Amino acid sequence: MEEIAKEAKFNNKPFFGAKKKRMKLMEEVCCIHTAIAIYAANCSFKLEECKPVIDGFLQILQKYMLGILEKHNPKFPDTYASRMQEYFGMFTEENPGIAISFAFLNHLHGKPQLDLEGQTVLAVRFSKAMSAGVNSMRAMSG
Repeated sequence: MEEIAKEAKFNNKPFFGAKKKRMKLMEEVCCIHTAIAIYAANCSFKLEECKPVIDGFLQILQKYMLGILEKHNPKFPDTYASRMQEYFGMFTEENPGIAISFAFLNHLHGKPQLDLEGQTVLAVRFSKAMSAGVNSMRAMSG
């Protein structure tokens, strides 16, 4: 999280409101990485095998992460649903890493066009995460 905050030039430790800022960052990081994991499973498993993998992942995620985020922000389920829809549409674009990094930065501080360096660094990070996720899932799927 600290690396992503630095790459995104997101001040998650301001003098006032630090907890709220950290939770915002955690929400966005959780959403993007959840979308990447589900995307990787969809790319790697046959349809009938994919659902149990994703369902199991989401059960664990709900227990250890989503529930915590919802406790801090009761509107998080709506945000989560919106982000999943948004990010899944980006996975099929020509340069999904760039699209995802733009959206991610936009959700964090609303000015991705002012930070092309950060956007590029995050695009590489998210693209690598997508590739690593797909490779890992394919190895699991045999």
